[in-house]
Amino acid sequence: MSGRQSRAFPEPEGLSRDSIIGLTMASLPRTYGDLGNLDARGRAVLYHADEMKREGIQLKEGLRVLVWDGDYEAEGTLEYYKGHWRARVDWETAIDKETRERLPEKYWK
Repeated sequence: MSGRQSRAFPEPEGLSRDSIIGLTMASLPRTYGDLGNLDARGRAVLYHADEMKREGIQLKEGLRVLVWDGDYEAEGTLEYYKGHWRARVDWETAIDKETRERLPEKYWK
């Protein structure tokens, strides 16, 4: 091997990128957040984050979580600001919980 080569790993056989995202999301701690009512910095306020502490999850900035809101869910990264936990939402992971389909860009842009 000469120079720098990419060491990208192939997708596991039979699993699409969306399937892999779904498996990842299933392993994240879940918390409720209003995905339709974001703060001035575009984060979902997590009014029930303390429920994760009762489940033995140590809350810390940078922790990846699954934020759900009725019909939708998306991955987010925890941030603590003005006495509340918030999640910086990764909108590319946002899905409709019933259909498991990605949300169209119009919902989050």
